Amino acid sequence: MTRKIQETYNNLFDFESRTKNRKDENQLYPIHKKLQFKEGKYIDISDWIIEHLKINEKDFILDAGCGVGYVLTRICTRLNCIGLGISLSEKEIEFAKDRCREQGYEKRILFEQKSFDEKLDGMFDVIIAIESIKHSDSIQNTIENLVAHLKPGGRIFILDDFETNNRFSFLKKQVKKYWAVNSFYTFDSVLEKFTALNLQFEVVDFTLNVGYIKKRTTAIKLFLTFPILLLTMFLPVFNIVSIYFAGFCLERLYKKGALEYKAIIATKQS
Repeated sequence: MTRKIQETYNNLFDFESRTKNRKDENQLYPIHKKLQFKEGKYIDISDWIIEHLKINEKDFILDAGCGVGYVLTRICTRLNCIGLGISLSEKEIEFAKDRCREQGYEKRILFEQKSFDEKLDGMFDVIIAIESIKHSDSIQNTIENLVAHLKPGGRIFILDDFETNNRFSFLKKQVKKYWAVNSFYTFDSVLEKFTALNLQFEVVDFTLNVGYIKKRTTAIKLFLTFPILLLTMFLPVFNIVSIYFAGFCLERLYKKGALEYKAIIATKQS
């Protein structure tokens, strides 16, 4: 699965970097959903994190599954704190490092090609994992590893797609296959693990903030791209189509209420 995750995000990076403005990390990062906040209060989830996680300049932040480093860089530069971002994609990490060097942040914001299931260097005041734990082979082991590297009194923020029911197995199968997703975990399974680890937590439901196409457009996209998937077996250039096809499947799953977008903020006891 590790190799599949690397290939998926490397392919996305190659495609996105050719078609979007490289000066804008947020545009470069492969986003399949956009959050819609009332009154335009937040640009994206990083603004929400900055306001609600009470991060200060003395904090050391880990972004587990950092992509090209957009969220971590935004938080650290806004709050003048230090951070470490990890990703399995060497191309994402290379881009993130280059951007930090260009902007003069390389001493405060570091990036490493690494799995969040490996032993991590150091202890962290804040750990964020945005849409990354669904790639975990074992959600229980992943949470244990992250919490083990959290300082007493530290906070961990996990935000992801969680399964609400067992329906629409075909759509879920496509997302798992083409997005290197091991399993759609339930939110309760995450809560149970944090409870077993004796962490205090609060839940934030962002499901209503998820923007998706509510009409038949998504279904049409699925219909048109499905035949092209057959070409991926013969022409690797079409691999990117399969990734976007999985994105359309995810939109459809939200439209059908088969997924929920929730966050948990857990605090490790001092």
